[in-house]
Amino acid sequence: MRLPSTWCLLAALGVASPLTAQLPVPLVIGGHLGVAVPSGDIADSPPGFGAESGPSFGGSLRVEATPMFGVLASYERVYLGCDICNAVGLDDNAVLEAIGGGIRVTLPATAGRFVPWLEGTLVRQTLGFSGDGEDFTSEAALGFTAGAGVTVPLMDRVEISPRLRYFSAPAEFDFSVLPDRELDASAVLLDVGLGIRL
Repeated sequence: MRLPSTWCLLAALGVASPLTAQLPVPLVIGGHLGVAVPSGDIADSPPGFGAESGPSFGGSLRVEATPMFGVLASYERVYLGCDICNAVGLDDNAVLEAIGGGIRVTLPATAGRFVPWLEGTLVRQTLGFSGDGEDFTSEAALGFTAGAGVTVPLMDRVEISPRLRYFSAPAEFDFSVLPDRELDASAVLLDVGLGIRL
């Protein structure tokens, strides 16, 4: 599948560093890797695709407006196993792709260097399948992620952040071999992020 949003994110990260010397607020560039566990319609078969857990990764650019509040832009890509895809001539995985923006609220530290936080984003997502040299992608739709995590500083400008999030967005398909359908493409995301403060 094409990844225009990936290239946009990489371009933004590439120009962020030289700009930080001129900005009055800190920037944090982050990447994360983890696993997605589908839930709801998409995990049920029928009416969904019997989706199974798979790897996820993504990145973000966060502006910390205050020590307790930040705004962010994010990109997410999730691979899910698909039980019934082979039966209709598709590859045995689906790809969920989302780009969005949101906020992070930092909570008072309760255990030394561990800093807890809450995060929510509004995302624009698609769910796609491949097979026989073709791509089948849902209509782009708005959804959200919500979750919590803990930041652990490793050194002066480097931090790691284990986190747990919930993702939910509709996915509407118009297939030639399946009835048109709209599903709740929701998943629980468990991952670990690495952040660099500029």
